[in-house]
Amino acid sequence: MLEIKQMEYLKEIVNSDYNLRIASEKLYLSQSALSQFIKKFETQYGIILFQRKKGRIVGLTDSGRKIYEACLKVWDRNDVLVDIIDRERSRQRGTIRFGAHPTLLRLFFTKFIPSFKLENPEAHIEILENGSIRNRENLLSDRLDMAIIVQPTELIEKDFEEYPLVRTEVVAFLNPHHPLEKKRILTWEDLRGYPIVTYGKDDLLNVLINDKMAEENIDLNIIYTSDSWDYLIEGAVATDIIALLPTVYFPMYMKRLEHLGIVEKSIVNPILYIPTLVRPVKERYTHFESFFFDSIVEYFYLDNNSLKYDFLE
Repeated sequence: MLEIKQMEYLKEIVNSDYNLRIASEKLYLSQSALSQFIKKFETQYGIILFQRKKGRIVGLTDSGRKIYEACLKVWDRNDVLVDIIDRERSRQRGTIRFGAHPTLLRLFFTKFIPSFKLENPEAHIEILENGSIRNRENLLSDRLDMAIIVQPTELIEKDFEEYPLVRTEVVAFLNPHHPLEKKRILTWEDLRGYPIVTYGKDDLLNVLINDKMAEENIDLNIIYTSDSWDYLIEGAVATDIIALLPTVYFPMYMKRLEHLGIVEKSIVNPILYIPTLVRPVKERYTHFESFFFDSIVEYFYLDNNSLKYDFLE
């Protein structure tokens, strides 16, 4: 019977277009060992896996194709099993799997998470830094216990618990000598023709900007994307590049813009950017899951249940 490792050999041979040298390099295996696997299997089971031409394998036989397709199904099931084992091991260790955009982590969680961990040394916090779209996918596939997702989350209300954490809007960042700098407030039409940078396609901001452009009937010239707020801002320092990003009015943030010489311009009919803490509704949460989630909510809300970080008011 084929072991998982042998199934991997067969899978990689096919993926490498039957080139044993390439397949063996990808498997970190000698080419002779891979040839021995083929010979041993065909001898042991009396089945010819591969078609050959002048001594070289060039494809799968009909029988080989059926075995290969069966191996793929087993391989997929094994991936699911490994994923389940990893998740259950994490839960038993008290691991909290938390997803957030790296900029949100830097702006809002640099003190919170270290303090929480120091006060709760038994808790294991695994942070996955991804954009909102990827975090949503990971939450739906049970790879995260909770995540920060930008609205609209498009999640079924009865299945997920949601708490907005921040309310802000998308603005234009540009250098003080930019042709648009003299305008007090911009329109989306003003951006036409200028090079634009923003977050990547795994963050909902990218989708929101493209939806807004379709609504305004404008073709934006997005020249590159990144998950790094700082990197995108710095690209506008000495060029006509405009960075479209969410704004927050923190002293640290304002000093950074001042140091770089970047100005910020609001846009008429802006895109709202509302990062929201989300977790699936379950009958029972682990102690640290509940405590961590409740602690985040408490950290972002005032005693009157209003948001601490509402930059739209």
